[in-house]
Amino acid sequence: MKGLVLKDLYNVSHNEKTFLVVLVIISAAISHEVGLTGAIFCCASMCSMLIMTTFLFDDKLQWSRYALTMPISRKELVASKFIVLLIFSIVGIVIGFLISMIGGLLSHESILTMISQDKMLLVMLTALAMAMILGGLVIPLLFRFGTKNANLILLVAFFIPIVLILGLYKIMVMMGIELTDSLVIRLLFASPIVALLVDWLMYCLSCRLFQHKSL
Repeated sequence: MKGLVLKDLYNVSHNEKTFLVVLVIISAAISHEVGLTGAIFCCASMCSMLIMTTFLFDDKLQWSRYALTMPISRKELVASKFIVLLIFSIVGIVIGFLISMIGGLLSHESILTMISQDKMLLVMLTALAMAMILGGLVIPLLFRFGTKNANLILLVAFFIPIVLILGLYKIMVMMGIELTDSLVIRLLFASPIVALLVDWLMYCLSCRLFQHKSL
């Protein structure tokens, strides 16, 4: 398992400098619209999408076919992708936080003074949950349809959470539940649990899809 994770991290590391420059540019661009914390969400979601790059490398080198000639199960291959996704998401949050810190220094506004520690923890947890859900939705789609449809898969992965959130909001309105600040904070703190549940379901689905996939 460790070797599978390191393999994906090594493959992606070849483009780390270019990707970091892109993260900085995009984060700086959106910070004016959504604030310094927006950089954390941006970096987390973009880094989670690096999981697609690992599939591109695997398909190009026909890695899965070769890997199954070794004492590696298909479930281990699937699990390694979710572990790599978690690493990418955490790295994205760290990079986003550093970019926010630098942006705050340049604008003479420290993000740590603008946001309390509790709210910063909430931002990071929510960003991690968002990144894990997006990446978790992408993985089974890539196992099913392959990297040839990567652009469509990316759109679907972003579209599904939006539809679910809007649907949940409409249900709450129909039930007469008022969306207060305290309720929003509770829902956001619960987001990692939702992400864990979603990723577990996506892992089980990915295992089933990959189990019946011919290589």
